[in-house]
Amino acid sequence: MDGYKLVAVGSGLHWSKEWKTFTDFLMHYIKKLLTDEFGPSWGPDGLKQPVSERHPLLRWYDALCQLQLRTQNESEPTAGVYESTLDGPSAAYLMVAYDLYVLQHNQSLQKSVLRRLKDRETFRAARYELFVAATMIRAGYAITFEDETDNKRKHPEFVASHKRTGQVVAVEAKSKWRKGIVEWKGPIPSREEFRLGIADLLESAIDKRPGMPYVIFIDANIPPDLAAEDRERWLSEVELTLADLARRWERDGEQSTPFSAMVLTNLPHDYGEPGGIDPQRVMLTTWPLNPAFPFANVHMISEIEVAVAQYGHFPQHFDNEALL
Repeated sequence: MDGYKLVAVGSGLHWSKEWKTFTDFLMHYIKKLLTDEFGPSWGPDGLKQPVSERHPLLRWYDALCQLQLRTQNESEPTAGVYESTLDGPSAAYLMVAYDLYVLQHNQSLQKSVLRRLKDRETFRAARYELFVAATMIRAGYAITFEDETDNKRKHPEFVASHKRTGQVVAVEAKSKWRKGIVEWKGPIPSREEFRLGIADLLESAIDKRPGMPYVIFIDANIPPDLAAEDRERWLSEVELTLADLARRWERDGEQSTPFSAMVLTNLPHDYGEPGGIDPQRVMLTTWPLNPAFPFANVHMISEIEVAVAQYGHFPQHFDNEALL
């Protein structure tokens, strides 16, 4: 309108004459969102620190700025637009922006999630919860977050209502911490020392017993070369973990599996170097034959798988493209 691009996000409106691509909007959007929430000093003050000591979001932002500079110096624009391949940190930054946009546009962005994103100790868990919530929205669900102040019972991350069928499912998000990655200081374990090690996360999730169809997301946080080259090893470990838990449930008198589907992801942006290639992602879905609370139909699992696979893709232009 009058030379402006306008983008509605939930009940809010953003506009500019400078945006040529949807990426331009995302870079504006995340800056404004975080500045509005934490104040204008958060970003500039953080950028005064050495890059290696900055908050992960500010490290990723620096990598994206450097990528833009290299692209402008090494290539020519087409119709005023530069094109480049995202490295790991740049992709990480833009995907956080896009997931925040998806949640806010669907009235599902909580201030508590933003506060946890700012906290370096809770950043990784909060970022993965954003991914999971945005994934379920893309799969056709409306989400309702649980009351975090309710200490009377264990509860999942959120409850999601399938818009087409009305079925309600509980969703949990767990992210594996690895030494040397993001905010856990220390040397990265050697190739031989690496184990998938998701049994504790899976047990912690299962212990919540929401009493309805239950989807558990777990991010393995494995170095991308191991995830790609040793795929059979990780699949074997998942099978052994599930078999061990099944024997335990049987000893406790349970006749069915206490979750309906498990989505195992590996989103290894953090392992990517600035100027390098965004590492390959791995996403696997498994579901038991005898869940305690089954889905209404198997197509609902397929919809979640499709939504998971959509991660990493967002519109490049405004015209004739759905923004979710």
